[in-house]
Amino acid sequence: MAAGLAGLTDVPGTRYAAPLMSRFSARPALILALVVTVLLSVELTYGLSVQDDTFIALRYARNLVSGQGLVFNPGERVEGYTDLLWTLMMAVAIALKGNGAIAASLMSISASLGLLLVTWRLGRDSLGLGPWWALLAPAALALDGRLAMEGVQGLETTFFAMLVTLGVDLSLRESAAPQRPPWSALVLALAALTRPEGLLVYALCQGLRLLLERRLPSPRQRWGWVLFAVIVGSQLAFRLHYYGEWLPNTFYAKASTGPAVWLRGLRYLLEWLLGHPVMGTLALVGAVRVALGGGAAPGRGAARLVVGVVVVWLTYVVSVGGDFKVSARFVLPIVGLIACLAAVELRALVGTRRRLLLPLAAVLYLGLDAVPWLWRGKAECAFRASWVQDRLDVGTWLRESFPPDTLIAVHSVGALPYASGLPTVDLWGLNDAHIARVHPPHMGSGMAGHEKTDYTYAFHERRPRLYLPEEWLVTPSPHRLPVPTDFPADFEQHWQQFSAPLADGRWVNFFQRAPDTSLP
Repeated sequence: MAAGLAGLTDVPGTRYAAPLMSRFSARPALILALVVTVLLSVELTYGLSVQDDTFIALRYARNLVSGQGLVFNPGERVEGYTDLLWTLMMAVAIALKGNGAIAASLMSISASLGLLLVTWRLGRDSLGLGPWWALLAPAALALDGRLAMEGVQGLETTFFAMLVTLGVDLSLRESAAPQRPPWSALVLALAALTRPEGLLVYALCQGLRLLLERRLPSPRQRWGWVLFAVIVGSQLAFRLHYYGEWLPNTFYAKASTGPAVWLRGLRYLLEWLLGHPVMGTLALVGAVRVALGGGAAPGRGAARLVVGVVVVWLTYVVSVGGDFKVSARFVLPIVGLIACLAAVELRALVGTRRRLLLPLAAVLYLGLDAVPWLWRGKAECAFRASWVQDRLDVGTWLRESFPPDTLIAVHSVGALPYASGLPTVDLWGLNDAHIARVHPPHMGSGMAGHEKTDYTYAFHERRPRLYLPEEWLVTPSPHRLPVPTDFPADFEQHWQQFSAPLADGRWVNFFQRAPDTSLP
């Protein structure tokens, strides 16, 4: 097995594809460019639909650039982000006088296109698919509406996915050539700075290599362990010094466990599989074949490492209960690996001279996996863009109508607090150390990542002046707001509802603390 990951990747995958692809004269790189253009076209059709969560990182970045520190509320050191590197990249864009939201979307779109390139590279060389068969994986991703959604929303997801896929590819290349520099350590360290789960991916790659190769990496590559430890350790030292915590506050706000959480995580994966029946089934069958020692010879050893990363990652997704977003962003970091496994399995089937399977698989993928989500993705982006714009409009109105020290309370703490610039109580606890450590009695039964809150603490101890509701915030005419049943019993004694006109003729509905019942 010492040569297991290395030797098997040397068999040229093109010998399987040559009979099928010889009729084409175009170079694979040109086809890959066309595939990348397809994804870019889909994303441009969706438009720059910046996600509300993006504005959380943008607020941290703006405060950093303005000299107030890497904080959400000036004077409160709480690590309410999970994407340090992404936040710093946006800070650079803001420091250069750029529009942070547009910069975030453009970086996210660029990363999604980069993901297609590194996925092709992984399949072509490390998994032995060759340049033609390896095109199947990025082609599938180019028509994935969920990937396109994440690409235009300005989050770190596609950037993290690109780094993870590249890191796995480099790990396999380093296994095949022990004298290569340990670039995977640097790439996956950057992934760990982008999301904490990058640490898991690096540990998996190194651990699986030790298990499959049954030998230590070369001395040169072991320096990669030191490089990774120095980079990630520096971030940990900064966190301990600046925030006084071992883990981000977002971990405490979202962390949960137990049967209800796991069941929700299983439903999350099942929903992804039902939305990607062709790619998911091919990848699943291919993973089982690889795990049992079968499959085509090219890349079999490398495929075992890829399968190991995918299985452990999906187990992690189940353990944390999945996510609330319809884009399946918790699966996207390894979607390039899944697409490559599907391509490996499809090549194995076509390699048995069942030539009709390739066009049949393409038709089924278009009809079952791609087209439904391409249309749904466009509708979802349009809805999110409108929803976020409402919050930006309300935030602008707040900034113009209230003093800069007005404390507000909201659930979604992205666009509205960013546009208002006002100090904010985060009712879901991402940026509040107290709420993040609350233990709800029915954890796992609500919306993933949005189950923790403490309204008694928020309204009685923090004493915000305004509460902006999650629903019926902006309406065509004044709207009577209901008081949520889990709010403090005395809420209506201390708060009054107001409706105020926005510049476009719509109305914003909110609660204001009594006895100060007059608008500024």
